[in-house]
Amino acid sequence: MENIELRKFEDSDLIQIKNWYLNMVEWQLWDAPWEEVEYDENGQKNIRHSRSNNSPCFEFEIFFQGNHVGWISAYYMTEDFKYNGLDKTDKIAIGIDIPDENMRGKGIGTMAIKKYLEYFKKLGYEKIYTQTWSGNTRMINVANKIGFKEVNRYIGIRNVRNKKYDALTFEITL
Repeated sequence: MENIELRKFEDSDLIQIKNWYLNMVEWQLWDAPWEEVEYDENGQKNIRHSRSNNSPCFEFEIFFQGNHVGWISAYYMTEDFKYNGLDKTDKIAIGIDIPDENMRGKGIGTMAIKKYLEYFKKLGYEKIYTQTWSGNTRMINVANKIGFKEVNRYIGIRNVRNKKYDALTFEITL
């Protein structure tokens, strides 16, 4: 994991983030593709600062061998595993984006998730969650590889490219 660095968002990161949102858009087919994506520079800056300044830190930029390759973030969930943003609850879910297809399949995501889990463990958290949809087999495989176990499934509630998928929640004990 020595080639992976997680660091808090800096305004200079917006150059690469803007490129990912406007030019390298394939990743949007996998990260909540049922949501509409628009790039708003001030909005990105504000939300990333608020996540980074949250305690615990709910967003880190991922650097691999010194190159900015994506981000890893977190959010709170309700007791029934629904998104709750930065409104505090007892359940934290994490997610990851590596927009450049050439950076995938190298173990970067696995290493970044493990590093983020170490961060939460040091803060005293005992369980962390991740969520995805049943069509995102790469994320499901990474979750299983790391040791996450499926704890909730909402059947057929995600409509992706005119097909129904399940919403999945996984849990790991730290």
